[in-house]
Amino acid sequence: MLYLFATFVVLLLLVAGTRGLTLLFGLGINVISVVALLILIADGFNILITTGVIALIILVVAIFMNVENSQTASTAFTTSILIMIVILLLTIPLEYWASAQGMGAENQDELEAFSLAAGISFPQLAIAIIVINSLGVISETSVAITSGLNEIVLNKPTLTPKEIFDDGFSVGNKILNTQTNTLLFNFFSATFPLLFLIHSLGYKFGDILNDKLLVAEILTTLICTIGVILTVPITSYLVYRKKK
Repeated sequence: MLYLFATFVVLLLLVAGTRGLTLLFGLGINVISVVALLILIADGFNILITTGVIALIILVVAIFMNVENSQTASTAFTTSILIMIVILLLTIPLEYWASAQGMGAENQDELEAFSLAAGISFPQLAIAIIVINSLGVISETSVAITSGLNEIVLNKPTLTPKEIFDDGFSVGNKILNTQTNTLLFNFFSATFPLLFLIHSLGYKFGDILNDKLLVAEILTTLICTIGVILTVPITSYLVYRKKK
């Protein structure tokens, strides 16, 4: 693992130059933030509040440390915050309604010797997982769309509001295709062993729909995809407001 990490660092520095040091520093802060989140939750801190604070730190590092244009960074950060709020509003009722949190029947053998009396709310923990999982793809999408749209507005200052929105959707559509595919591939890579098990054991359709592990992954993927899609209109509107 150390050799692989060293290869990653060397390649990053060769490709990004001194900028790679900033990227490594930001990556280190985000890793520490996630570890801190786990420790704070385990120590009994409120899961939703702690997740919100850590998510803000991750967004600040991911956007402001990697985007040189302050206007682009500001718009992308605002977009990410708004989408994170939307994700929370969607996730909180869905997680309690779906009851997909916690461990599935497939975990019985691994957990047989352990106590599940962790003293935490598994629904809230599931919400925290979805929020943290969505941060990367949302921040990346918002930065990409904001950068492209700001460049267009800079070169064409006479654009009308309708043209700004049209250009925003044009830029967004090109990015949405790759980001939705990324989320889809992440879903299949995360659930491939489970899907193999389901197929091998001949699960019925009703059993599949009621499998906790699969439903949790589907919810995560769908909510993150909704967040990515919402990035397009929100970013277009914020760029238009700043131009007025």
